[in-house]
Amino acid sequence: MNGMDSSAFHHRLKASSTVFVYCSETSRNILLCDEKYKHLEKYLVGLPIEHCTMITYENAVAGKSETVSVTLLSAGHCIGSVMFLFEGKAGTVLYTGDFRWCKGDAARTSFFHTGDSTKDIHGIYVDTTFYLPQMKHIPNRECTRNAVLKLIKRWLSKGSNYYVSLLCKGMYGYEYLLKEVAIALHTKIHVSLERLALYKNLPDMTKYFTTNAESTRIHSCNWEHKRNINSKLPCGLSLPAPQKVNVMKIKATSMWFARRNEPLPNDCICQVSEDFYRVVHSMHASMEEIIDLVSYLRPRNVYPTVSPAGLHTIRGAQESLQQYTRCENEKGLTLKESVNPEDDEEIPVLSKEQKSTPLFSNISLSQSHPSDEVLAECKHLRLEEESFGKVRRKRRRNQTSSENCVTHQSSSNEILNGSIVDSYDGPLHKRHMVDSFENKCDRHQTL
Repeated sequence: MNGMDSSAFHHRLKASSTVFVYCSETSRNILLCDEKYKHLEKYLVGLPIEHCTMITYENAVAGKSETVSVTLLSAGHCIGSVMFLFEGKAGTVLYTGDFRWCKGDAARTSFFHTGDSTKDIHGIYVDTTFYLPQMKHIPNRECTRNAVLKLIKRWLSKGSNYYVSLLCKGMYGYEYLLKEVAIALHTKIHVSLERLALYKNLPDMTKYFTTNAESTRIHSCNWEHKRNINSKLPCGLSLPAPQKVNVMKIKATSMWFARRNEPLPNDCICQVSEDFYRVVHSMHASMEEIIDLVSYLRPRNVYPTVSPAGLHTIRGAQESLQQYTRCENEKGLTLKESVNPEDDEEIPVLSKEQKSTPLFSNISLSQSHPSDEVLAECKHLRLEEESFGKVRRKRRRNQTSSENCVTHQSSSNEILNGSIVDSYDGPLHKRHMVDSFENKCDRHQTL
């Protein structure tokens, strides 16, 4: 994570005895596996998932101590990633960070409801990485897994000297895919010592990997500088002459597909060359999944946290999403009828030249009752069945309950404007609240 290992960040933490970095317990374990972050151990506070924690902090503006309820929700982005739900006297704010939820997940999440009503959400800071018409629907992780397994099985069946190289950008985010491949093919995957070391506090993951390159034909290893130049595998593995290692490269990606401005392939596969394939794999929500979350919760305001695919403006995304907030509905505006899937070709495709203009269509996507596939996906996201509820549309003022909450002492409003980590992946500026919770909510209440 950019900035986490900087001396400036460490100095900020040391400067106060009441400032901490809050994250999921899994993220804390992962951070402490990396030598770069060992010095932060006493500042890292792991909070439990789906359990509200009462945190007391010092409000520098009001000059007094205040308490806020913080609930972590599994974000489905990568291992350890979470959303933060803040509830206090000034109101309620949801910070999604990078996330990937299915349509209908918000309706089934009990923490968004009070009795039969949906909580009054003042604002949502939402991941808009793929808030793009061409990314309206993105295949789920099971589709990606099936596509990758199909390619691997076909390639390995050609002979014992046929190998696979899974190109996974970044150290985290591909755990589900790698684990599923290992389980399905009853084999371990070759990884570097560095990657395996980062999983040492996660014993459920280490059993699917090996550092012995010769023991498996499936590799997801790093490029070694000292390697056999005749080998096409990053680790440099070669076979005794006259055998030749034939390598198929598979790159699981989504940004490449998003920037093509073309429809996603139905089978999730794009063949680049005879031995190189790209497969649709997204750890970020699709356009319809983002709309589903915002339109169900109907916050007073919505704040995109990232420019869609780096091609278009945050302001354009905000103007498009604002139609799903109560601010628009209270002005007498109504949501447009749902888009017929057969009319997808009528949705405008945005080009790089249009990046400064908010050209998003006012697309309203209907919600549907969860299918068995969706429920299975929710299970992978660790959303417990007992927390699922019926879709509710009633609205009531937010009431924060401290019942069954854990109390965690802290002071300084840094807890809300700078020291929050929701995932061990992505730039640091996306993990920090820019404005204080109280001031932001006060501005919302004037609307």
